Amino acid sequence: MKHQTTQTNGQTSPGKHPWEQEVFVVKGQGIIRGKEFKGELGSGNAVFISPNEEHQFINPNKEPFGFVCAKGYEQETKKIS
Repeated sequence: MKHQTTQTNGQTSPGKHPWEQEVFVVKGQGIIRGKEFKGELGSGNAVFISPNEEHQFINPNKEPFGFVCAKGYEQETKKIS
């Protein structure tokens, strides 16, 4: 789990990863953008990001946009010999 703050007119790098992610907005307002979606988020909102889903957080506002990201389950495949 990690806390991240995007400053005024800031944004995260676009990304995707092999695990699910739950995001809880704790301060301000911002936008989540994906390859096929875009939506507004505000304090108290939560969003689920599926594994390998492209996403980016954008703050077009004058106040910081803070959120907590919880990394979900990452399936591991292990070869047993």
